[in-house]
Amino acid sequence: MHFGAAWCEPCAFLDTVLKQLAADAPAVAVLRVEAEKAADISEAYNVSFVPYFLFFRDGKVGGKQGRTVCASMQALRC
Repeated sequence: MHFGAAWCEPCAFLDTVLKQLAADAPAVAVLRVEAEKAADISEAYNVSFVPYFLFFRDGKVGGKQGRTVCASMQALRC
């Protein structure tokens, strides 16, 4: 789950990367949350900056990453 904002340039770049990931790995669900417009969801996951990522496995948060994302698209594949 990618938390982003329309004004955030790094978020726009990551949107492009995540669209490609979704195309390349159909088994991976990629969701984008507009953090300010969906404040209730952002607050529920303690998101205080963008870009911010939550990774889920079997319905549970399996990891989170903010500010810097160093994983390559290959590393994100299941």
